[in-house]
Amino acid sequence: HGFPIVSISWRRQIPLFLDLGFRVICPDCIGYGRSIRSLFYVFLVSHLFTVCVPHHGITTEWAELETVVQKMPSLAYQLQFVSGAVEEYATNRERTKQVLTALFHGQSPTGEYGTSLEGLKFDVLPSLKRSDVIEEEELEFYTDQFTQSGFTGGLNYYRSNRQNFEDDQTLLKDRSGDSKIYCPTLFIWPSFDIIITKEMAQAMALFVPDFTLREISGGTHWVMWERPTEVNQILKEWISERSYMSSRITCIEPFLAQCISSEKIPSQVVAIKLKMGFSEANDNCWRIDVLPGTISAEQ
Repeated sequence: HGFPIVSISWRRQIPLFLDLGFRVICPDCIGYGRSIRSLFYVFLVSHLFTVCVPHHGITTEWAELETVVQKMPSLAYQLQFVSGAVEEYATNRERTKQVLTALFHGQSPTGEYGTSLEGLKFDVLPSLKRSDVIEEEELEFYTDQFTQSGFTGGLNYYRSNRQNFEDDQTLLKDRSGDSKIYCPTLFIWPSFDIIITKEMAQAMALFVPDFTLREISGGTHWVMWERPTEVNQILKEWISERSYMSSRITCIEPFLAQCISSEKIPSQVVAIKLKMGFSEANDNCWRIDVLPGTISAEQ
């Protein structure tokens, strides 16, 4: 998840994965909710599919945020996010709720939004009313979460660009300069997202060879909540097309296959190398630790 949401934002998608037979782990990112909230934290991003979070590739030359914003004006709000202005405003529960109401498309009685491409409109925030994007119960939950944690942990993700750039250079070196992501990737783009333009979404194909773009017409940045049925249908179709079914296991050593089929799992940890719809050229495999009654996986 991204800012300013937590793991509960996936609650309309989790049942889909459970119905498909998957086990689901949906944590709060570090700095959010009840997680660790260090003043600075280097973070890693894992990906399978993404909604409104594009990948722009890895650059070899550092660019300050001001320079990035000149090229991509829709990211101007990040200048406010890194400045500390949001934390300076949200000093109590009432103001925290105002910030969240604005970010979730709240409007004033005159129809004015509390946000623009430049960030939050602090003078408008006290007059905002909750939009239909989020239910009152959910808004109260988010308010409780961020009143407890504050916004600093989440906003620090925007402040870690320099560290991310330096980490990327190490990654490029380890990969002999190859900056592409070969994991099959689905990007769901809502056409009314004012931050992520269609051109930005389409440009991901330059950095992700096996890239699928799906559009939801009329959806906004919070399309996961607004149009959960359509989002889930896209996810289901993409998973099905890729044969990412939880029960699909191929290329297993015969002995282990026999153990699994007969439900006689050895007591010791067993490492299984399997393929799930990937080609030999870009072989992405998973290491599966099989214990009696449990299966866990790590890439």
